[in-house]
Amino acid sequence: MEQRQFTICQDTQNQEKYICLNKECYSSKKKQLHCHECLVKLHKTDKNSIKHYEEFVTLDSIVNDLIRRNNKKLELYNQMIIDAHQFKKDKFKELCTQKSFSSKSSEFQNQIFKKIELFVEEIPKQLNAQVSLIRQGLYFQKEKLQFQIEQYLSTDIKFENSLKLILEEIKKNIETYIASIELQDCQIIKKKTIQQLQKKIADLEGVKTMPQTDCVPKTTTLIIIIPLMYLIYTVIELDKQVLKLQMKLDQQLLNIFESQKLLVSEIEQLQKQQQNQIDILIKQSNEILENNNIMKDILINNDSKLTLKVLQISKKTDEEFNKTNNILKELSLKKSIIQNLEVKTIQSIIQFSENSEILTTDYIINKLINGQQLNFTKAELIYKSQRDGLSIEAFWQNMHKYGSTLLIAKFHNSEIVGAYTQPSYVPSLFGDYMVDSTNKSFLFSYKKNQIYKVKENRYTLYSKYMTGPQFGQGPDLNLQGYQFDQCSSNIGYTYEYVKEKGDSIIDGTSKIIEMEVFLLS
Repeated sequence: MEQRQFTICQDTQNQEKYICLNKECYSSKKKQLHCHECLVKLHKTDKNSIKHYEEFVTLDSIVNDLIRRNNKKLELYNQMIIDAHQFKKDKFKELCTQKSFSSKSSEFQNQIFKKIELFVEEIPKQLNAQVSLIRQGLYFQKEKLQFQIEQYLSTDIKFENSLKLILEEIKKNIETYIASIELQDCQIIKKKTIQQLQKKIADLEGVKTMPQTDCVPKTTTLIIIIPLMYLIYTVIELDKQVLKLQMKLDQQLLNIFESQKLLVSEIEQLQKQQQNQIDILIKQSNEILENNNIMKDILINNDSKLTLKVLQISKKTDEEFNKTNNILKELSLKKSIIQNLEVKTIQSIIQFSENSEILTTDYIINKLINGQQLNFTKAELIYKSQRDGLSIEAFWQNMHKYGSTLLIAKFHNSEIVGAYTQPSYVPSLFGDYMVDSTNKSFLFSYKKNQIYKVKENRYTLYSKYMTGPQFGQGPDLNLQGYQFDQCSSNIGYTYEYVKEKGDSIIDGTSKIIEMEVFLLS
C-alpha cells in the first residue's frame, strides 16, 4: 500500500489521521483530519458524551478500501469491454458462415462489420465520466478528501449493474441490427415473389401486370397466398424426396464400395494362385527338359536305333514344352489384365469431378489418399487457378464448401507441394488456427517424394479471410501474396520433419504458377 504522510498534531504530537464519517463532520473543514484525542474533544457534548464515536476511522482504512474497490470496478469495466468484443467476434464468425451473407459483396460486408464495431465502441463512452472518477480514486488527494469519503460511503452495486446493462444493450443492438438485415432480405425476397405471382396472375387473366403499390388488396392477397402455400408444400415434399434419394444413393455407393473391396481381395487371391501355378509349371518344364537332355546323351552313346527313338520322344517333349510355354504366356497376359482391372477398380472407388492438371490421378489416389489411409469416395475440384484465376480473392470465392481438402500447388521452379487438411478453410475476419481432430493432415513434396504428417494438431491450418492459407506455426508452409507470389516454408514446427527445423520444402522459390483444391468426401 502507498505510504501516506500525515501532519503531526501540535498538542499531542500524534498523527492527524482520524476523521468522522458523519456528513456534518467531514463536510466541515474544522472536523476533518485530527489525531484521535483532538477528534474526541471536538465531539464531546455538555453531558460529557462523545457524538458519532462509532463513525471514527483512520484515513488509511478509507483510502486502502477505496483503492481496492476502484481496482475491482476497473477490472469489471475492462472485462465488460472484452466480453463485448468477444460477442462481436462471435457474431462476425456466425455471419460469415451464413450463405446469404457470404454471397454479398465485400463492400456490403464491410459496412455491416463497421456498424457492429460502432455499437461496441460508442456505448461504453457513456461510462467515461464514471471511469475517470474511479481512476481519480486510486490516488490519495488531500484537497479532494470529501469527494473520496463520499466515494467510500457509496455502494458499488449501481456501477456493476450499469456495466451489465450496457453489455446487454450492446448485445441487443447487434442482434437487432443483424435481425433487421435478415428482415430486409426477407422483405426483398417476399416483394420479388409477390411481383412474380402478380405477373403470373395477370398473364392468366390476360391482363397486364398490376402496378406496384404499397399494399395488396385482400382478394389479391388470397390469390397469392393459396398458390404460395401450395408451392411451399411442394418444395418441402420435394426436399424430403431428394433427401430419401440421397440416402438411398449413399447406401448404394457404400454397397458398391464394399463390393469393390471384395473384388480386389478376390483378384489378389487369384493372382497368388496363378503365380503358384506358373511357378510349378516352370519348375516341371525345367525338370523335363533337363531329364530329356540327360537321356539324349545316354542313348546316343549306346545305340543308333534307340537314338532315333529318343529323338522322336525328344521332339514330342519339345512340343509339350512349347505348349507349356504358350500356357505360361497366356497366364502372364491374364495376370496383366487382372492387374489393370485392379487399378481400374481402385480408381473407380474414388470419383473425380475433374482430373488434376498438376498431378496424375494415380499419384493422388495411391500416394496421397489410399497411401495415407484416407477413406474418401469423391473428389470435387472446387478451385482451379486456370479456371477461376490465380489470386487470393478467387481462392476465397470458391472456398464456400466445408470439408476435408487436398491443396496442390505448382511453383515457378516446377516444384509441386501441397497439403491435405481435415479442418475446413473458414473465412474468419480475425484469423484462427483450425484443429485436426483426426491427426491425419499432412504436407507433401512431389519432387522429394516426402509426406510430412501433422504432429501438433492445434496448429494444423491458420485460416483468415482474404489471406492465403498458412499451415503450421513455422509456418511450415505459407502461401501468401495477392497472386500467391510471396510464399515461404519453414518445415518442422507443426509437421514432422526428420532434419533440422526451418528447412524449406519449396526450394527457395516464392511464386505459384498453378493451384488446385479438391474437396474430399
